[in-house]
Amino acid sequence: VVFYALAHNASLNLKALNIASGFGFLSDRAGYDISFQLIDYTPADSYGRAYWVGLLNTLLVSLISIVLATLVGVLLGVGRVSENWLVNRLSYLSIEFLRNVPLVVHLIWWYGLMLALPGVRQSISLFDIAFLNNGGLQVPWPDQGGLVGWGVVLMVLGALLAFGAFKARDARAQWRGFGPRRWPWVLACAVLLPALVFMVSGAQLHWDVPVRQGFGFHGGATLVPELLALWLALSFYSASYIAETVRAAIQAVHRGQYEAAKALG
Repeated sequence: VVFYALAHNASLNLKALNIASGFGFLSDRAGYDISFQLIDYTPADSYGRAYWVGLLNTLLVSLISIVLATLVGVLLGVGRVSENWLVNRLSYLSIEFLRNVPLVVHLIWWYGLMLALPGVRQSISLFDIAFLNNGGLQVPWPDQGGLVGWGVVLMVLGALLAFGAFKARDARAQWRGFGPRRWPWVLACAVLLPALVFMVSGAQLHWDVPVRQGFGFHGGATLVPELLALWLALSFYSASYIAETVRAAIQAVHRGQYEAAKALG
């Protein structure tokens, strides 16, 4: 009753002040641009469309950050328990430095590094298909950009379906012990679902490779410096915590088991 009274009072006051509330604004024209989008978007589109663009950008940054953070974290964690003194110390210093620097400082540092890259004319060429400069990273991109956004959505949906299937199976199982590894099946579903949907729909995927033209590049897509800085900052910051988890997991193995496994080769 108290919450209803508060909500009703707020609604009356907003109406008296002629202030619109609710979600009706989502269908209004946004009127602003977004520098990077996985699906087609213009300032003439609605706020709802802009919301989906932001959501897909968040999913993209999350996916690529998880991949890089896992790779770097595992390498640092293994190096942390290495018997090589130099590798051990360098891994230790890297982990301690990355963990004890606030994330916002990581973001500022990586963004400054992106802006300090060479200009467009002096772009760093990566196998002549991608180019890195202070304007971002130019990479090949499908000529139908909207397919990438739907691909990300289908990848997440496939992973969730596989995870839900495992949870349902475990709920019906009488004995809950060690079972098959889940991550290969989750990864397989995340890849196969978008591939299957694109095959059934008959969508043709053609890559548009960036080409140097005048003062910039024509074709492909540009990963803006803000996106690259966010990706690297999140990846290396998270990698330090993954490294400590890997180190603890390795050191938790009893020395007798370790020696037995080492003797078996």
